[in-house]
Amino acid sequence: MMERLSVEERFSNIDYNLDVINERIANAAVKSGRKPEDISFMAVTKTVEPMFINHAIECGIDLIGENKVQEFLSKKDELHLENKEVHLIGHLQTNKVKYLIPHIKLIHSVDSEKLLESIYVAYQKTLLSKTPVGSYLTFGSYEQDNNTSNGKEAIEWLVLDKTEDKVLLISRYALDCQKYNKA
Repeated sequence: MMERLSVEERFSNIDYNLDVINERIANAAVKSGRKPEDISFMAVTKTVEPMFINHAIECGIDLIGENKVQEFLSKKDELHLENKEVHLIGHLQTNKVKYLIPHIKLIHSVDSEKLLESIYVAYQKTLLSKTPVGSYLTFGSYEQDNNTSNGKEAIEWLVLDKTEDKVLLISRYALDCQKYNKA
């Protein structure tokens, strides 16, 4: 049976392991003709308590990988994630997407079109919720310049009003113009 380490011993192990890993990354980068700072190092935090994750962040970790949505959501408020990236590397169910999207940068495990659509919808809602009234958003596309050879143009939307879960938008330009009465 393994003996449980003290908090100080675990912090010390984190410090040591990060030094070893960063040295290995630097050596591998130099051997391959790359710069060490061009290589991303993700710390996977599955089952790790927030105090130890925060210690790793204090030591320079800026990319966190989480495997389980529920676990991440239960500890995210305790983590010092300002200017850090969080990626989901585990399975994601469509019913959990809306809770996760506002807090992560990348999902590594999209395995169906249904999940992709859920992510897209949740991302759009998150984007809308963070956009102030009076500013413009760009999403969607529509043929606006009558030149089909250059493809559809991005649609700009003005945020007119917001409530808790709804946003009133109007496109910056008319999307289509047709006579109402052809007589």
